[in-house]
Amino acid sequence: MIQEVKTYVCNQTPKDDDIRQIIDIARRDHCCVKLVWYVKYSGRYKVVADETSTIEEVKEQIPKYYPI
Repeated sequence: MIQEVKTYVCNQTPKDDDIRQIIDIARRDHCCVKLVWYVKYSGRYKVVADETSTIEEVKEQIPKYYPI
């Protein structure tokens, strides 16, 4: 089964409120949500949330360190 993926862009490393928002969208719209952000000199990063995601699971996808 395939599922719709919605993509959103954040202007910084996602905070808890940003993560809560994408989880709420995933639950409301029954889809996956990809949140993308850019770190200067390092590149683009992303996290993906679905209807069953928790804040802790999504936060684990965020890098602890950004290489330059």
